[in-house]
Amino acid sequence: MSPGLVSLGTTVSFSGGGGTIYYTTDGTDPRLPGGGVSASASTSLSIEVNSTMVVTARARSGTGLTSWSGPAQGTFLVGTPAAASNLVVSEMMYAPATPSVAEQAVSADPSDFEWIELRNVGSEVIQLADVRFEAGIDFDFTSGNLATLAPGARMLVVRNQAAFEARYGTSFSASIAGEFGPSRLDNAGERIHLVNAFGSTIQDFTYGDAFPWPGESGFPGYSLVLVQGMGATPDHGDPGNWRSSGFIGGSPVGSDQTGLVGDPMADLDQDGIANSIEHALGKNDTDGGEGGSVMEVGVQNFSVNEITNNFLVISFRRKITADDVSVVLQIGSDLTNWLSDQSAIVIVSQVNSNDRLSLVTYRSAQPFDPELNEGFFFRLAVSEK
Repeated sequence: MSPGLVSLGTTVSFSGGGGTIYYTTDGTDPRLPGGGVSASASTSLSIEVNSTMVVTARARSGTGLTSWSGPAQGTFLVGTPAAASNLVVSEMMYAPATPSVAEQAVSADPSDFEWIELRNVGSEVIQLADVRFEAGIDFDFTSGNLATLAPGARMLVVRNQAAFEARYGTSFSASIAGEFGPSRLDNAGERIHLVNAFGSTIQDFTYGDAFPWPGESGFPGYSLVLVQGMGATPDHGDPGNWRSSGFIGGSPVGSDQTGLVGDPMADLDQDGIANSIEHALGKNDTDGGEGGSVMEVGVQNFSVNEITNNFLVISFRRKITADDVSVVLQIGSDLTNWLSDQSAIVIVSQVNSNDRLSLVTYRSAQPFDPELNEGFFFRLAVSEK
């Protein structure tokens, strides 16, 4: 029987090599470094596969290091293997905040507080044997603490578990698959490649810390969050499918997402702003005192291509964690034709305030001269995803 996906109760037979065949089912070597037999090793000519296992076998004839054959290893999967359709990289803390005085007793290196969260978005328990990162960090789930991941469940790989627990406590410890140190995540962005036991790609993408990627995630303390719903497997390589966390520290083994409650078109506080817009902008549809303009417009100097000019500047606050709606700034010279691409407006900054909100600032793509320009109109287009 060849390694791979097998049925429960499948019999695997050993042959060849001469001498006595020793094997393990946990991925370790049946031969000790000095040439002895590992306490984890068993001897038999066959084995029944009743659960997912990594079998490593050697034949031995005599004593000492030279008495052993080379190793033969294979992964026998019972159940549903991890795949692109059921396992996502749901959150990444690649630029942790500077350690506090208390945390420095464990580690003064901010990189030690890095972590990656993965989530099972499928409907079945998935097997983690031989799932591994081949780019970005160095980690193989075969040697980790978790063998499976339940539907909807999340798990973590952390750079330094002691540092992680110093910052987040021990309530998440049961969800930690293991440590990926001394490797570390690049604050400027890098490729992340996750493969399964058969070498097939689960996720392969390159994140960044600047537009079009959410640059706020590059600020120390904010994580990079995949925008998704249960069962969704967004394209990890599309920057539009990611956002920064709503709070410093992120939300390991959880979600900071906030959903719209009630009728999107309702206006309970009668302030002239629909419920869906109030939700998208971090306002409350029961507080009429929040009415009025939701944008600030002004004129500011910018140097573009080493030439300084005045540009229109538009700022507004949005709720970062409102994943169920999209907010698009539009500009027009009349109330009929609206533009939203970079030929018309350019993003300047997004500044998080550690309360699920971000101050977003855009400028006009072209210089503004009040004597030459008749005027412009701006609006925010909010739509449900």
